[in-house]
Amino acid sequence: MPTFKLLILLLPGEIAALLINLPPAARLLPAVVILAGFLFLGGRGYDRTARIALLLIPSLFSIVRAGAPEGVRPLGNSPPIHLTGTVQSPAKGGRFEIRAGGSRWGGTLLTVRAPFGAEFPQVGEKVSVQGTWSDYPWPRNPGEPDWYGKERRRGGAGLIRAESVVVTPDRAGVSGFRRRIHERTKQLGEQEGALLRALLLGDRSDVAWETTRAFRDTGLSHLLALSGLHLGILYIVISAPMSFLGVPVRLVPVVSVLLLWGYGAVVSMPASLFRALVMASVLAWGRFREWPVNPWNALGAAAVLALAADPAALIDVGFQLSFAATGGILAIRPLLSRLSRNVFGQWILSPLVVSLGAQLATLPLVLFHFGRVAPLSALATLAATPFTILSVVSGAAWLLLGPVHCEINRLLGAAAWASFRLLETVVIGLADRGTSPWMAGASFGGVIASVGGGALLILRARQTKHARHFGLALAVLFVPMGVSREELTITVLDIGQGSAAVLDLPGGERILIDAGLRSPYRDMGARVIAPFLSKTGSTRLDMAFISHPDADHLGGVVSLMESGSVKRLIDPGLPHESGLYESYEDTAIKRNCQWSAARSGVTFAFRGGVFLDVLFAPEGRVDPAHPNDASLVLLLRYGEFRMLFPGDAPPSMERHLTNYRKADRLTLLVASHHGAGTGCLPRFLERARPQATVISCGAENRYGHPHPAALRRLDRVGTIILRTDEDGAVTIRTDGRSARVEIMNPTRESFLIPIAG
Repeated sequence: MPTFKLLILLLPGEIAALLINLPPAARLLPAVVILAGFLFLGGRGYDRTARIALLLIPSLFSIVRAGAPEGVRPLGNSPPIHLTGTVQSPAKGGRFEIRAGGSRWGGTLLTVRAPFGAEFPQVGEKVSVQGTWSDYPWPRNPGEPDWYGKERRRGGAGLIRAESVVVTPDRAGVSGFRRRIHERTKQLGEQEGALLRALLLGDRSDVAWETTRAFRDTGLSHLLALSGLHLGILYIVISAPMSFLGVPVRLVPVVSVLLLWGYGAVVSMPASLFRALVMASVLAWGRFREWPVNPWNALGAAAVLALAADPAALIDVGFQLSFAATGGILAIRPLLSRLSRNVFGQWILSPLVVSLGAQLATLPLVLFHFGRVAPLSALATLAATPFTILSVVSGAAWLLLGPVHCEINRLLGAAAWASFRLLETVVIGLADRGTSPWMAGASFGGVIASVGGGALLILRARQTKHARHFGLALAVLFVPMGVSREELTITVLDIGQGSAAVLDLPGGERILIDAGLRSPYRDMGARVIAPFLSKTGSTRLDMAFISHPDADHLGGVVSLMESGSVKRLIDPGLPHESGLYESYEDTAIKRNCQWSAARSGVTFAFRGGVFLDVLFAPEGRVDPAHPNDASLVLLLRYGEFRMLFPGDAPPSMERHLTNYRKADRLTLLVASHHGAGTGCLPRFLERARPQATVISCGAENRYGHPHPAALRRLDRVGTIILRTDEDGAVTIRTDGRSARVEIMNPTRESFLIPIAG
């Protein structure tokens, strides 16, 4: 039963349907074509019957989805609405999906963003939601994940920003059972209960940020996601008593898997658990019927069924990582049989090789989606897995047997509490003593994918053709990420209230001009700039210019320096009395950044004919109490292309630039001080005549930027106004003779700017 081959054949149709947003019924066509090919061109007996059955499953699901009501899709943003519905997905990132009831919205799939502090409902529960409706938000920066892409592709009608969510618990159903388990875990302790919910229920919403970061930095995040490891542990917990009770050996796997399907229903069946359950079911049935089962076919069957149930799962990170990790492990199975011949190989080498195989297979995906990888995650997994097993076993035993007697509840509760506390201590200890995760960009991802795919090819090339196919797929899919560009690209990022721009030069250098805000609640360096760098090229910054020491320009560079991204740092040389500036200084020294103060009149020349002129630097002539007066003013030149970055320079600087004709005939202008009313003076604009002006500001910011007076002055000179609060990031691509401006806002089209010679 070559289900792995069927998966490869079905993937192109699923990908095409997702990319061009075909209606569900249109997915019948590729299934019917492939089915006809198998019927008339090959396959006989049981093999052909299995193929037909598997190919019909996507078709049947497509028919069901095509016949489902589409609901009502309102046009534009709506006034406050009130509706009821049934929860369709577990809460994640503060949001969950509901299927609305009632006459007007009946059958419509909607995403609800719950208010801060609200209690999240369980899947299957009825909720009453009051709030405002809007279209799904679009990505604000290039390379940024489309957080609502999956909801769009599943037919969602929009986002409800809820003001209140009232839950009607269903105590008799699965959702009620899930809620009772959730409430019981709170008796274990705040953090211990949160870890128990993460390991057994897949709910990580209450795990402390420090603990989550420790799991992430050590490459152990997969331990907090329900997967084959958790299923294997629970299988042992369930099947072991059956053997003592005299259940026939052939029935033990079947009964155990059936009980685990019930567990999957309770935890809302994430993609990784569904994959593991399907594979376990195929293997259990094969053992019951005494049939040999190829695990690659079990993996293929799991993928086909998962995509039949939800084609949008193909773009889900959890789905991709789960199947890639399992494929990597299957590719090295022949090697494991040889390593398990002695105790050391069985208990030390085999788990380590399994972890390495999974890490190698998922490495391209990890780099592509997250831009960082923990180099010692295989060793960390080897160290933390025993404590994870202990925690899952003790937590499951406490949940199952604790209600029997208060003394049993006390003893098992103490054991579970100690296990989870020990697991947390071990992971945090590994994070404190291990190396920091290193970052890499998409261009490096292509190289890594090639190495990973090649290693899988070489590792087991003679033993299994599936490993060859798996390795080739990884290599071919990700190598194109390493393609370089032959033009100057400037991206003014949307970082809220602040400023940050990344310059990709024709010679391969990357330059950062300002880095946005860093505060106890937001770090634009880690949240926006680092993901952008990793998704669009190298994470290494050859130079970082900080215009002045205000937090909304300087803050984000601290985390970039901490990650080792910044090679050379240039600022006004103006000390500033703040904790953030002290952290900035300490990090620059600790990371050995080449740190220097800018000088007026200096020109930085780069490969490919790109020049960056320092039109103004304070050179110690400005009062530190007025940092805006010390703002660097930079002019980017490439052929006939000219773009000005004035930072938060005051009006006196615009008058200086006008008097000395230093900013005449601009192609693009970044408005000074985020479009403040004191900037963009008429005489300056008359001389500069920018064909387009970018205003970097946050939506509904408390400063009122951009000021209406500045907007009126810009409008009078006929410049095209682009605002990051309304348009998202603005990308300019130029060859020095013309410039193409691309905008993230899907309602505005890109446009071309000719540059006069």
